[in-house]
Amino acid sequence: MAASNEGADEPPAWYLNLRAQPMAEIELDGQGQTVRSREATPTDRARIYPRFIAGKAAYAEYERMTDRPIPVVVLEPR
Repeated sequence: MAASNEGADEPPAWYLNLRAQPMAEIELDGQGQTVRSREATPTDRARIYPRFIAGKAAYAEYERMTDRPIPVVVLEPR
């Protein structure tokens, strides 16, 4: 997940919530699943973020609109 907040200078609330409480419940293919979130390492982010841009070009614009680095959040099954 990219915490872009559509290029705003403040990160989205969901990102702040996951930083405060990394355990979460998500629904994937209609099934509930417990996950632990973590921010991608710089190396992982460099590999993952271009996939967001490839899927939706607006992510490149979001990056240009803000001075903050846009975090990538990794969800790991628990």
